[in-house]
Order: sequence, then structure tokens, then C-alpha cells
Amino acid sequence: MKAFRRTVRCACMAPLPCLAALAPGPPAAHAQAAHVPNAQAPAVQTSTAQARSPKARAKQGAASPQALSGSGRATIYRKLVRKALGLALEGDYKTALRALDEAVQRDPGNPEAFYFAAELQRLRGDHMSAYRSYGTVARLGAAQADLELQARGLYGRALVLEHWPARWVEALSAWNAYLRFAADNQVRMHAAAARERARAITLALQRRRAAAGVRQRILDPPGLPVPRKGGEQAPDSASSGQ
Repeated sequence: MKAFRRTVRCACMAPLPCLAALAPGPPAAHAQAAHVPNAQAPAVQTSTAQARSPKARAKQGAASPQALSGSGRATIYRKLVRKALGLALEGDYKTALRALDEAVQRDPGNPEAFYFAAELQRLRGDHMSAYRSYGTVARLGAAQADLELQARGLYGRALVLEHWPARWVEALSAWNAYLRFAADNQVRMHAAAARERARAITLALQRRRAAAGVRQRILDPPGLPVPRKGGEQAPDSASSGQ
């Protein structure tokens, strides 16, 4: 996850072209090895030499089947994520999401595919799915004690809620929750932007309440006769005094 945090940048906190940082380069899971040129070359050469001997191949294959199986799953997972990133850069979000869904099925405890899926779902306008995916990212971050990952999930959920005017109150609560989390855990990722968004939603809600009050006064102005049961109207104060 350290490599993931270094390489991946949240599109709700930075532009989506952050996907380009991953697509051409080495997988994020191997980012540390990428900093050391040819770090894996001796091992690869040794494996190639051993593969020439059937006995060596059998010994190598029987060494640790569970480890090889886990490594194989991780490799497939990385290939699926990289495939999704390439498709996303080409604008094929639908196929990219299918690849990410397959990656999630292979490793549901890895937040990386959930994170990219949330970003693409948000960009496609599928806000409900994005909201759920960001929630999963935040949950996995909390389970893994990864404050930055948890912050990204909380930030993304608040951002998605803004797309539903009927849920602006909930969006404001989500931004305030993110700001409290950031303050309590000394997470400084875009706290200023979160405060600005919370302030903007507060102003929008105030205008909405003011507009609702004006609308109500227009529909029900003071001084008009109040309808009674049976269709009769109650006399106003002026007529009742005559």
C-alpha cells in the first residue's frame, strides 16, 4: 500500500490524468523495485538457467505452491488493473470498469481497484455506485489503519453527495466529518478545499431556505381570506368589524 499511496493520486483531489502515471510505468506493487534499475535481473537469470534442467524445474515448482499461487493471483490482479487504466485513458470507461470488477473478484481486500472504480463511476455520472465504492475504500482504509486511504474514501463520498441537491445536508455533514477526521489525524490533504466546499453548500442551503420562505409567502400571502370547510371563506378582520 505504500507504493499505492506514492503512485496513485485521487482524481477527486487531483485531475484524472493521474491514471497516466500508472499506465505506462511498472505496476504500483513493484514501484520500489523500479527505483533500483535491474534489481530483479539476477533472479530472472537464475530462474532461466534453472528452467533448463527438468530436475531444477520440478524442484522449483514444488518449493512453495501456496506462495506461487498467491503470486500468480497478484500478477493477474495487477494486469487487470493496468488494463483498466489503459482503457480509461482511451475513454473506454465501461470496459475498464469490467476489468476492475474482475480484479475486485480476485482480491476483494485490495482497495486499489475499488478506488479506480469509484473514480471512473463518478466521471461516468454513476454517483450511487461511486458513493458505494468510495465507502468501501474508506472502510478498507480504516481496517488497514491507512489514514490517507481512509481520507480519500471520505473525501470522495462527500464529493459525490454534492451531485444530489436533495442530499446537500448530508453532503455538508460528510464534508464536516472529513474535516474532523483530517484534524484529529493530522491529515492535510486538501483540507482548505473541503472547507470551501462545506462553506459553499452552507450558503446554498441558506439560499434554498430563503427562497422557500419567499415562495411560501407568494402562495399564501397574509391578509387573504382563509378557506373554511364546505367552501365558505372566513371574513377578514376589516370586514368583520363592519
